[in-house]
Amino acid sequence: MADNKLYTVAGTAEQHGLTKVRFANDFVARIKILDKNGCKNIQLFELPEPMTKLDALKYLKEQNLEGDAGYAVDAK
Repeated sequence: MADNKLYTVAGTAEQHGLTKVRFANDFVARIKILDKNGCKNIQLFELPEPMTKLDALKYLKEQNLEGDAGYAVDAK
């Protein structure tokens, strides 16, 4: 995760039985893409400011996500 790119949206989505952490810069477009690709349990958050993936993961951790979503954040 040495990526210095900044993101404005972060969250989780389940696809093919696996829950993954997702990052984006366009909330609506990301939801449409995830839905089109058959994702379920989509939980995306607008970040309070542009963040790196590491900072976005810290923010997601503060949101107290439950179940597979929380585990995916912890594992990443």
